[in-house]
Amino acid sequence: MVPHTSAQKLILWVIWVSLFSSIFVYRIFLGGQGVPDDVETSVDAFLLIMLLIPSFGSALMRWVLLPKAKDPQQVLVFAIIGMALGESLVFFGIFLFPAFETSFFVISLLAVFQFIPTYANSSSSSFSGTR
Repeated sequence: MVPHTSAQKLILWVIWVSLFSSIFVYRIFLGGQGVPDDVETSVDAFLLIMLLIPSFGSALMRWVLLPKAKDPQQVLVFAIIGMALGESLVFFGIFLFPAFETSFFVISLLAVFQFIPTYANSSSSSFSGTR
């Protein structure tokens, strides 16, 4: 990977902070309405699919595709797609599965947190920490 300039690092940090903090904003202003009485609280296959696919997609972006990125533009694309997948979980929890809103919120936080741009400081060809 080509080393990032300080402007590119700043852009990655601004995007990460804004997307990470927006999860809290969504939860505060859109969520927390309470669970309606007619909502089923059992775990079914649809719930697991809606939880696991974005979670694994986000992790795949961060731990498989992002380390293979050759230039900062690819890093930005992979990071934004991965964070968007992670952030989508908070919406699934609020609108589709209100009984599991807190679980989706926490997993969304973790999915976006893994994209904290410490990898931008790496000047080697790998983000994995080995040189």
